[in-house]
Amino acid sequence: MKIGIDSRIVTDKSSGVVTYIINLIRELSNFKDLDLYLFCQKKYSNILNPKNKKNIHFVFADYDNDLYWENFLINQNEFGEKINGQKLDLFHSPIGFGVPQNVTTKLVLTVHDLIALSNTDPISKKQKEQYVSSLTASVNKADRIVSISKFTQEELKDKFQQIDKKRLSVTYNGFDKLENYHDLSKTFSLLAKEMNIKKNKYISYVGSATPRKNLLNLVYGFAYYCKKIKNSEIKLVLVSKFDRSLTIITLNKIKKVITASNLRNKIIFSTRYINDREKSVIIKNSLVFIYPSLYEGFGLPILEAMSLKIPVICSDIPVFKEIYRGNVLFFNPKSPSSIQKSISEILNSEIIRKKLSDSGFKYQKKFSWKKMAQEYYGIYKKVIDNRRKKRHN
Repeated sequence: MKIGIDSRIVTDKSSGVVTYIINLIRELSNFKDLDLYLFCQKKYSNILNPKNKKNIHFVFADYDNDLYWENFLINQNEFGEKINGQKLDLFHSPIGFGVPQNVTTKLVLTVHDLIALSNTDPISKKQKEQYVSSLTASVNKADRIVSISKFTQEELKDKFQQIDKKRLSVTYNGFDKLENYHDLSKTFSLLAKEMNIKKNKYISYVGSATPRKNLLNLVYGFAYYCKKIKNSEIKLVLVSKFDRSLTIITLNKIKKVITASNLRNKIIFSTRYINDREKSVIIKNSLVFIYPSLYEGFGLPILEAMSLKIPVICSDIPVFKEIYRGNVLFFNPKSPSSIQKSISEILNSEIIRKKLSDSGFKYQKKFSWKKMAQEYYGIYKKVIDNRRKKRHN
């Protein structure tokens, strides 16, 4: 089977969708009857095939990463012709939108979330219109629409009531198992000195700093905890990139809270880019991992924390309740007081921490990139076989 995969957003900067695409390709490349045609940016192609698999082929489709919204969706006809020129059996768009309408092959679309429609992260009116237009066209064109959670699938049903339910399915993500990923012991001493932290003496957060990640309420909740437990040694470590206007606004608000609450040495920021390995080191050596998001499609960092045997506290949003169930401690993300109570509860009880650590580690074994890729392989085969049957009829 000749399968095309839109990999244009893969760069040397990690994100949930980038991690998903890299691991999907890695696992699919193990299927001997698949030839994968990756539509990607030339300068990042080495990331997609580090082991030089012979069934991975590149089709270069560059665009300006600094002008994502403006350039990702331009030249759609040209991109569509590039796809058609490969004579594929199926094209998979794992990005959720941006499918050229002149593509003639069978199409699988993965929708991770509808964040752009949720109003939790502000985007311009123009960007929202572009997204809605491209998403609608992609959904209408797709032969199969895969969601990464039932929550996202229900949002799709609500937004696109015309969708034939037979075209919908749910396939959960896995979590990262890159080579040597868990060999973490040698790195922590350097990070500990750099960030002024001690093993098991901090709460970790890893993720972006956009408004929907809810870091301001997290900081307020931690400030309430510090006010209540005045001599606590526990720190809060925020591994985020404050590198654009939206996140710099968040950073400035957090700094005001730090100053007002005298928490200058209690809330730690990463002052440089922290790579995936270092993120794992920070999570692994924390006492607790916290994820206070207001909106997610899945919440991959929670699985990573579980895989490292770190207990998790997180927001009680529907998608987390669906996926993580009783293996985390929930709080109301809109209430700093609720966040403070969960922090206090888990820090005050070694029994709770041990219970969540054990149950989380056991639970995360149900998720793997290999299992996810196997499900996609089955979807590809079914979609292709359906087309062949229709031709014969």
